[in-house]
Order: sequence, then structure tokens, then C-alpha cells
Amino acid sequence: MLSDFEKFIYNKHLSCSKKNQNKPYKLRKDFEDVNESTIFYIKKLSIFFNKFKNINIEDFFNAPYKLYKDETYFDLKFFISPKAIKTYNLYKKSSEIADPDSSEVLQKTLESIKFLKAYCQANNLTPDNYVSSFKLGTTIPDYIAHLQNHSINFYTCFGLKNFTTNIKMHYQEYKFILGDVIDQIDRMYNNFVKSKKLKILVREGLKKIC
Repeated sequence: MLSDFEKFIYNKHLSCSKKNQNKPYKLRKDFEDVNESTIFYIKKLSIFFNKFKNINIEDFFNAPYKLYKDETYFDLKFFISPKAIKTYNLYKKSSEIADPDSSEVLQKTLESIKFLKAYCQANNLTPDNYVSSFKLGTTIPDYIAHLQNHSINFYTCFGLKNFTTNIKMHYQEYKFILGDVIDQIDRMYNNFVKSKKLKILVREGLKKIC
């Protein structure tokens, strides 16, 4: 028996695989005859996604198609493997240095700004003091934790006061948390400055956060 969330996972995997193969599809409504192995993989994924709520499920299923262009299909078994997690993290990192004015980066940045707005409102913060905000009992600032779990992206952070100064001041410590992507910070900032659409989206978006 599958829960509503598990049915959602099944259909999200279905839609992502079909879209990446440029094939038509119809979301499944009847789950009575789903085989046992499929149920097993779906339930494993359900546990995983419930444990790591920061993971974007659609991005998780899309990631291998974006990175491994020669492959045409990734089954549910693949997505419960350590390689799937590694692929997801590589995909999220690669998106940080992609064309800043691409539709994908603009969409992800918009989602990032929406997250930041909700977080600031929930915690009585402004964009100016967000960079210096810490959760009680933690030793890293909120923005580093949010970059680590991909709730926000670097492009959004470039619009924040003291972001670049702060992250470079703690470079070695934050590199241990964020990985090699931090080495690309100057390149990403240059992309941000040279962009036509992205920097406007970020600056106008942050103005609306109070």
C-alpha cells in the first residue's frame, strides 16, 4: 500500500524520466498492481526524502539526465544508490556556475529569493542582518547552512551586504562545509556582475524582503 506522498514520488520519477526522453506520459492514478520491487524502492525513497527535506525531489530525479547525457533512462533502483546522492550534489554545484541568465538559473534564483524572504519573515530578519544570523547552539551562520543544503544559491547571496567579505574571511572553514564550489566564488561573482537579467532579479527581489 502506498501513501499519497509515495504515489507523488512515483509520478515525479515517471514525469522526469519521460520529459528527459521527450516522451509523452500520463500520471498514474491506479496503484493496485504495482510490483513489489517498485514498492520497495518507492518506500526507501520516501524515507530518504522525509529525512532530508531540503532535497528538491524534481531536481533529484532530473540530476543524472543533466550530467550523464549518454544515458537515456535511470530506474528507481539507481535513485536509492550513493551515486544518485553524489550526482544530485554535483548537479546542484554545477548549476551555481552555469550561465547566469539561463532560464534554469533564473528560476532557481527566484526560488532562492522566495526561500530567503520566508526565512527572514519567520525569524524577524532583514537581508542586511541575515549574513550574521546564527541558529541557537550552532557555530556556522544560517546562510552557510542554507548554501550547504541548496535552499539558497550564491547568486542570491551576492546581493547581500557583507556576504563576500564574510565568506572569504572564513574561507578554509566554509570550504570544508561547502566543498570546492567555494573556489569558484570570484568567477560566480563576475558572472553575476556581467549578467543582464540575473542581477536585476536579485536586487529587485531583495528589495521586497522586509
